[in-house]
Amino acid sequence: MLKTKFKFIVILLGFLTVWCLFNTSTVNAMTHEEVQKALDLIPNEFNLDIPEIEYKKAKEIITENIKQIWEDNGINNVDDYIIYIANDIFYENGALTKPEISVSSKENSDTSFVKSKKIEINYNNTNKGNNEDEQYIKNLQIEKILYHKLPLDLMNTDKNDIISKDYAKQINDNSITIISAYGEGGSDGGINFYGGIHLGLFKNGKLYDVRRMGSEVVIPIINVPSNIKDENLNEYIIQQITKYYPTYGQNISKIEKGANYSGIDIENGYTIYSTYGTNEKCYVVIEREKDTSLQIKDETTNIRVETNTTVLPVNTKLVVNELKEGKSYETATEVLSDLADKMYVYDITLQSEGVEVQPNGKVKVSIPVPNDLDINKLVVYRINDDRTKTEYAVTVENGYATFETDHFSTYVLAEEKTAQGITGEINNETTNETIAEGEKDETPKTGIDTKLNINNIGLITLVAIITKRFIK
Repeated sequence: MLKTKFKFIVILLGFLTVWCLFNTSTVNAMTHEEVQKALDLIPNEFNLDIPEIEYKKAKEIITENIKQIWEDNGINNVDDYIIYIANDIFYENGALTKPEISVSSKENSDTSFVKSKKIEINYNNTNKGNNEDEQYIKNLQIEKILYHKLPLDLMNTDKNDIISKDYAKQINDNSITIISAYGEGGSDGGINFYGGIHLGLFKNGKLYDVRRMGSEVVIPIINVPSNIKDENLNEYIIQQITKYYPTYGQNISKIEKGANYSGIDIENGYTIYSTYGTNEKCYVVIEREKDTSLQIKDETTNIRVETNTTVLPVNTKLVVNELKEGKSYETATEVLSDLADKMYVYDITLQSEGVEVQPNGKVKVSIPVPNDLDINKLVVYRINDDRTKTEYAVTVENGYATFETDHFSTYVLAEEKTAQGITGEINNETTNETIAEGEKDETPKTGIDTKLNINNIGLITLVAIITKRFIK
């Protein structure tokens, strides 16, 4: 009896194995010759219709060009290749790097399948420099900044932006742009970021000089609410650090007021000691928040934003354009055509020192309700860049439609359609939840087709017959 059951199990497992193999997509192994051919088809030189200052776009443009070249030359499985473009920063002789392109197979991680070559990139202003601008940039005096401050919750983002802005403050010339890049850098296990900074100096989009500034440190800012008392300050610091750096925060052993990095005192700095990481000592900057209310109004549309200076800089300006035509207007009306009868479309942005900013938290927005809209049917949508929409809960206060948001772009104040079925469907959606247009099944494919076909049914039937026979 035991032998019979064992034999049955072996046969059953065998059939199940056949079934799995039968339904698994067959992958043809890529050869070294195919990878080499794909690399050889890549030109040694690319001419891009963008200025040098937009060099970060080069990778995406070149990648798309390569795929098109492959398709034009009979390579139909372009998605089976990995394209990696290295060396995307500038270097010290005042030029952009010559990128190295690597091609490999997605199905084989063996390093022998990686083929590489150097390429030249010519931008549309590569040869348009002039000696006068070059000499002006070479003579430009820029002082090294030893440390940079960045909000704690942004420490894991691209730090080049804040570093570039810090250096740009030294120059009062709109034709000059400074872009920073790390020659090397990283965290040592703590909450600071140390990097060897390079500065690219562009004038009118042309790179004229690159300067190595040496090692600099990025220090997180912890904003402390005004209601936190001094005796509770250390506890609050630990709480905030632990929120973003759990392991480091849980191992903090001491906090000292005052901080000194490379002989320079850090303003409002605190020294944090932790038993975690290769460097037990790190630095933070403490900034006490003032509970100051802030109301900004656009005089043309009378749209207003209410918040406080912990969420937006005190010098923030509200810029509103009511849209009645153009791409953003057309997108909004198309996306909401089935949901709204009447709508008013606004492009709403916030600017600080001429730079567009987003709130560091929720703000209250109030839009005057036009006379032709029914206040009982009002709805507000944000239209996103990917043509999705985000609905916001609306209240009406003194003739204003009011809602809260933490992001500004294109907004629509509309009157809901009341056709049967439309209102009910919208009301069942969760407020402030993005509604995707043209949803499709994005379930990851495992390589096994789970749909039953005629062959599947035959195999399963055979397994069932054998099962019944052995059970008897």
